[in-house]
Amino acid sequence: MSSVHTSSACQRVLSIQELADSVASYLAPSDLFRCVQVHSSWNLTLIPSLWNTIDDSLYRWPEFIDEHNPHLPKEVKDPQDWMLAVFKKYGHHIRHLRISFLVTIEAAFASTHCVHLQSLGILFNQKLTKAEIRESSRMQSLRGGLSWPERQKLGEAGPFEAPEFEGAIIPAQILFRIKSVQRTDWITFQRSWLLVRRNRSLMALKIGQSLLTLGRISSPTVFIDLLAALPNLGTFEHNLHCLDGYQLLVRLAHLHSFSSMYYHVPEALDHRKTYKNIRSFGRPHAISQLHVAWILKDFPNLECLALGWIDTTQPSDPEAFRIIGNSPLKLRELRVASANEHRELNIWVEIISLCPELRRFVANNLTRQVVDTLVQHSRKLVELRQNRDDTPIVSIQYWTQTLNGLLESCPDLKILDCINCAVQVPDWEDEVWVCAGLETFRCQIVGFDRLSKEEERVLEDIAETRKAHQLLSFGGGRRQPVGKELRCLEQHYRMYDRLSALTSLRVIDLGGGYRDDMLLLDDNAPFYEVDGYEYLRYGGPMENSMELSLSSGLSRLATLRRIEVFGFEGVDHRIGKAELKWMATSWPRLREMRGLHVDTLPYIEFDLHKAVLRKYMRVLRPEVKQLGYGCRKDDGTEDEPPLLGPRTIRPWATVAPSSPTVAVAPRRQRSKALCCFVQ
Repeated sequence: MSSVHTSSACQRVLSIQELADSVASYLAPSDLFRCVQVHSSWNLTLIPSLWNTIDDSLYRWPEFIDEHNPHLPKEVKDPQDWMLAVFKKYGHHIRHLRISFLVTIEAAFASTHCVHLQSLGILFNQKLTKAEIRESSRMQSLRGGLSWPERQKLGEAGPFEAPEFEGAIIPAQILFRIKSVQRTDWITFQRSWLLVRRNRSLMALKIGQSLLTLGRISSPTVFIDLLAALPNLGTFEHNLHCLDGYQLLVRLAHLHSFSSMYYHVPEALDHRKTYKNIRSFGRPHAISQLHVAWILKDFPNLECLALGWIDTTQPSDPEAFRIIGNSPLKLRELRVASANEHRELNIWVEIISLCPELRRFVANNLTRQVVDTLVQHSRKLVELRQNRDDTPIVSIQYWTQTLNGLLESCPDLKILDCINCAVQVPDWEDEVWVCAGLETFRCQIVGFDRLSKEEERVLEDIAETRKAHQLLSFGGGRRQPVGKELRCLEQHYRMYDRLSALTSLRVIDLGGGYRDDMLLLDDNAPFYEVDGYEYLRYGGPMENSMELSLSSGLSRLATLRRIEVFGFEGVDHRIGKAELKWMATSWPRLREMRGLHVDTLPYIEFDLHKAVLRKYMRVLRPEVKQLGYGCRKDDGTEDEPPLLGPRTIRPWATVAPSSPTVAVAPRRQRSKALCCFVQ
């Protein structure tokens, strides 16, 4: 009887619509997918949330779309029926749509239901499908095909989908497209713009340069008029060279955020205009020093500026920044692709010195002068980020003390993401980190007096015969390792105390890819032999990095209960099973580790110790992902490194651990459209 009452109570709880509404905004699409299968009431309530945001490059969308490729022969598969049915059924729920496949454009337009979009991104990549690759290979053989000069000509045009497009567009180049694809692309190009025009509720629009592979714009005025007719459009980002940014800003007076690779600053002063409505501006391309100054002058209320790099082919203008004077700028965010060259360095330093309200600074390269300027002029900094995760970390210890100054001077700092930079272990107790609310700490910590292997052996020898308090009585060379070990331990305690006080930390990452992934290309690549097989010698971890053992003071980080990501790749960490067990218990929110992942570098020797630790951590916390440099995904299996030639051996065998059981509806009961949200 009690089970009946319990079941009835559960049904009543699941029927509370307010409960489902309150949790919907906190769930990822994959979680919402599971929730809609729990109860009919949840299905009805959560379906709009599930379809609110669609990105066809995520989850299983690419897999299903490839099954319904529009370039496959119709006798093989009906190209768009499935996608069209999906958008007819759920299109009215979609508010945010990011398109990476052409078939999605066709389905969204043809369904006539996708008319309530608030944001739209048309960013399909140019990666060929399997069918297109086969067709390209066939045409490239030129057996009865076109010559390369002929392929540079414009492709076939078809009917116009709207009368205003006549005379405003022309076909794209033929290249390796067959005639049927040329005609399809001609229609898709027009429907992309008609989809934009149909959604008058659009608040944000992003169009990639790849759209011009379908068609070309010969009369920009038509499309500028189309965009000007969107009353709510506040954010527009495009990389279409045929749409000049200056003309767009003149017509789209309601914009507050604009980004384009093709914004040309007018040279004539009588053509200049001030745009007080623009709060965010981006030009991710080469730009002259003078144009940077004019942008800051033309957008007086600018809060976010994203630029590429300074065009060093143009002469330097030392008087450029007199245009903006010495008045403080309102910039709160500055993103630059490069801040390394001397001429670039001076410009960014000049800008930062005028930004007392700067909250966020992002650059591919950071230099001592830039960080020094941030410390001096931008004490309200919240985020400092270096976008260099795609390259191995390099040691830059010659200016490490600069980051210490940042930690001691910026109380609002929450994100320090500079894995290619380093923090020096504090030398004095009175050096206080004032950023108590720091949430992300991604940088190297260096300067520890770590023992060499020879010194470790000396210390072990004398420790076997003497008690700890007697070790200092040794003289000569045998006493030196003892003092060094004590200094190193004191340094670790000091650093652990600094970190343990940052109780808001969610991410601690102390290293990255420290090995040269291009080493194989070296003519004198350092191979070594083990049991008749040759491997590449990539080198060991970073010297004088932080030890992460319990004996060094790791347990002092027990105060960091919010830790979600912990990284130690490239660090001489000395982590063992005891440390992993402590982490699994002390950090309940841990979801990702970086440092125990499977090595995928060519000709790298299998690391048995790392494999044992990786397997042990999977037993302790199977949900924790094992990621790292060059590792894009952790699916829970013990994959072996790829076999590259006769020099590599794979003498090991591993068994994938069983995955946790997830209660979902039987496959036959699921909608195929909903399965797109499965990871």
